[in-house]
Amino acid sequence: MKKIQDVSGFIFILCVFVLTIISILGVWKVLNDDVITKSAETIGLLAVVAVVIIAAGKFIDKGQMLDSPVNPVFSGIRHLTIATLIASATLLALTGVLAIWDVLKGDTLSKSLTTLSIVAFSSIVIVITCLERENRKVFSQDMSGWTILLVAILGWVLLRFIFW
Repeated sequence: MKKIQDVSGFIFILCVFVLTIISILGVWKVLNDDVITKSAETIGLLAVVAVVIIAAGKFIDKGQMLDSPVNPVFSGIRHLTIATLIASATLLALTGVLAIWDVLKGDTLSKSLTTLSIVAFSSIVIVITCLERENRKVFSQDMSGWTILLVAILGWVLLRFIFW
C-alpha cells in the first residue's frame, strides 16, 4: 500500500507542477486566456482530491505506515519546492517594485502578483503532500479531515476570486 501511495504522491506532485507552469504561461498571455481558469480549477480540484485521499489513507494500514521507511525523495522535493517559492517570491517582488516605480509598463504588476499566488498555492499543496508522505504531522491532531477539506476549499475559492 505504501508503494502505491508513494507513486500516487509523485504523480500528483508532477500534475500540480505541470498545471502551475500552464497557469503561469496563461497569466503571461503565452497561452490562451481560458487556460488560466481551467488550470487553476484543476489545481484546486486536485488539492481537494488529495485532501480526501490523505484523510482516507489515515484509516488504512495505520500500523504499516508508521513502521515503514520513508522515501527520502519527498524530503528533497519539499526542500526544492520551498526554495523555489522563496526565489520566485523574491523575483516577483522585484518585478512588482519595478512596476510600481513605472520602470516596467502595462499590467506587469497584476501578472506578477497572480504568478506569485499560483506558485504559492501550488507550493503549499506540494509541501503538504510531501510532509504527509514523510509521515510528519501536517496539521495538529485536533484538526479533522473536514477542517482540512474546508481549508482546501477556501484556498480554491480565494484562487477563483483572484482570477475573476
